[in-house]
Amino acid sequence: MYQFTETTFNLGFEMAARCWSPDTQLEGAPPLLLIHGLASNAQTWNKVGRIFAQAGYQAIAIDQRNHGQSQPTDSGFDFETITADLCQLLDLLGWDAPILIGQSWGGNVLTDFGARHPKRAKGLVMVDGGFLDLSLGGEPWDTIYNRMLPPDVSQSSPEMMRQLIQIGHPDWDEEGIDVTMANLRVTEDGLLERPLQIEKHMQIVRHMFEQNLKDLYQKIEVPVLICASGAGDEPDARKQKMLDNAELIPNGRIEWFSQTDHDIHIHRPEKLSRLILDWIAQI
Repeated sequence: MYQFTETTFNLGFEMAARCWSPDTQLEGAPPLLLIHGLASNAQTWNKVGRIFAQAGYQAIAIDQRNHGQSQPTDSGFDFETITADLCQLLDLLGWDAPILIGQSWGGNVLTDFGARHPKRAKGLVMVDGGFLDLSLGGEPWDTIYNRMLPPDVSQSSPEMMRQLIQIGHPDWDEEGIDVTMANLRVTEDGLLERPLQIEKHMQIVRHMFEQNLKDLYQKIEVPVLICASGAGDEPDARKQKMLDNAELIPNGRIEWFSQTDHDIHIHRPEKLSRLILDWIAQI
C-alpha cells in the first residue's frame, strides 16, 4: 500500500507536486522525481506514480513553472533556470542520489540537467524525450516556430476537447483522458485556456531549438535509459537519426516502444514502469 498527498514547494515560486509514498519502502530504493513534458502537467504521471509506490519506491511528480497548479512566473524558461529549479527542489527534499524521469521536453530538461549537474542524480530516464532535436535537418527558426505553434483553444469547450482526445487516442482509458484534460483550465465562461501562455510556450520551444544535444550527451556521467515510441515497429528516419545521435551518451540504453503514443506514461504505464524498475535494479 501507499499514501498519496499533494503539496507545494517554495522555490521563489510555488511549485505544485503530487507525492506517492509506500507504506514500506524497498531497501535501497532511490527516490524518483517525475517531470512532465511541455504544456503538460504532473497528473499525467498518476498511474506510474502509483505503480512505483506499490513497488516500494517514493515518487514525486512536479508541475514545472507555469504548468499545472504551479505559480506563474514571468521568466525562467531557459534550461539553466529550469534545471536550477530541480537542484533547489532536490536540496529541499534532501535527496542525494535520486532517479529523475522526464517525458518529452522534460526529457530534454534532463539531458541539460545531466550535463550541467553530473553528480546530482543516480540515473536519468528519458520518456520519448531527451533526444528531441528541433534543429535537426537545418530548418530555420521561422519554420520551426510555425510548425510548433500550439493551436488556440480559447473557443473550445471541455466537451469538444475531450472528444478530440478520445478520437486521437482511442485506446486510452478515462483516467488517461482526464489527466490530459488537466493540461488546460476551464474559464468562467466554460471555455478552455492554457496555463502556459503561447508566448511562454514558444520561448521554451526556442530554447529547445538552440539546445546543442550532441555536446550535452558527452557530459552526462550517470546511466541513462531512453524509452522512445512510435506508431511503427521501428523508428521513422528522423527519429532514428535523433536516437543514433543519442548513442553518444557514454552509459546509455535505448528501448523502443512500438505502436505506442508519445505519452508512453499514459498509454503504456505498466510496461514503462516495469522497464524502469528493472533498469534501476541493474544500475
